[in-house]
Amino acid sequence: MDVNSITTDKLMKLLRGKPDEFENYIFDGSVILTELLEKLRKSRGISKTDIINRTGLSKAYVYQVFDGTYVPGRNALLIIALTLNVSVEDTQRLLALARKPALYPKIKRDAAIIICLSKNLSAAEADEFLRGIGEGSLL
Repeated sequence: MDVNSITTDKLMKLLRGKPDEFENYIFDGSVILTELLEKLRKSRGISKTDIINRTGLSKAYVYQVFDGTYVPGRNALLIIALTLNVSVEDTQRLLALARKPALYPKIKRDAAIIICLSKNLSAAEADEFLRGIGEGSLL
């Protein structure tokens, strides 16, 4: 959903009629979280089933994240970003759209995740790396 392509009237009806659902449509200019996730997923040729199999996240959870029913937690979003093999910049954008703290390089764990993203590590490899340096698991 592009904010610029939706009429003000339709947006107001959505806000009034389904405020809880609207919370899941997180705007950043013209892009929402689900729209960016879906774009990244499709551009990498990865199915939702692949994401489920590679992340260990439940089927219901992944489908709810991708259809906008549920806003993922920070770790889940990082796992998905690693699985989609996205850039640090795209990961930061996903975090911002989900209203989660950005990766901050002065925090050891965040710096390690930035390294993992930069090296295109899988979620499992990143998790192993994090545990190897004494940081909390993603999975």
